Amino acid sequence: RAVMILICVVTAVFLAYLGYLGVIWVMRTYASGKVSSVLRLPLWIVYLVIPFGCFMSVFQYFITGIKNVRDRENIWIGTFATDADVE
Repeated sequence: RAVMILICVVTAVFLAYLGYLGVIWVMRTYASGKVSSVLRLPLWIVYLVIPFGCFMSVFQYFITGIKNVRDRENIWIGTFATDADVE
């Protein structure tokens, strides 16, 4: 259980940092005004997927960590799956 909680915390912190870097990247791309060559779509819109995905993953790891802290009977390996579900 402690290892799973540690995994959730370390992964969430790492993904939060990547999301932060992604936000900086999106802001720089927005400021530069770059657009895609074919669709003429602003690239910052395309790049916005990166920080969004990272922050959604942080949320999922946070929920899994909370479930592992609260539930003393099961070890949650995901938001909807316990170790007993895998066996």
